[in-house]
Amino acid sequence: MNNPLSGGTEKAYIAYNFTGQPLQKKHIHAATGKDTQTELYTYTYDDALRLKTTQYSLNGAAAVTLASNTYDELGRLKTSTRNGQANLATTYNYNVRSWLISSSSPLFNQTLYYNDTYAGSTARYNGNISAMSWKMSNEIP
Repeated sequence: MNNPLSGGTEKAYIAYNFTGQPLQKKHIHAATGKDTQTELYTYTYDDALRLKTTQYSLNGAAAVTLASNTYDELGRLKTSTRNGQANLATTYNYNVRSWLISSSSPLFNQTLYYNDTYAGSTARYNGNISAMSWKMSNEIP
């Protein structure tokens, strides 16, 4: 694809697994008078074909992990870590119906209420959220 703004070209290549999920995405940026930039995203999946990791490499440098996911025994997202940084790790909790009830990280916590009441809310039994509470790490409880 020609890019008239940069006077160059953009090329994208995607390799898929047998179920159609991307394994690698390669994006090549070329502009007149500039060094070519090559971005490579690599994706790994677990045995149930759920996304485990996303890695990124620029111009053949060592890959960095952008995201890493783990799942519970029911296949629900349990933890998600960004850039391998502990303060960007999020843990997810679910109720018996597999509805998300909380997500927590060192920077932010959120609780969702369904058939429980919170701050005068009306309980919902149909899967709708009746209330939500959240807190940032720098707030006083």
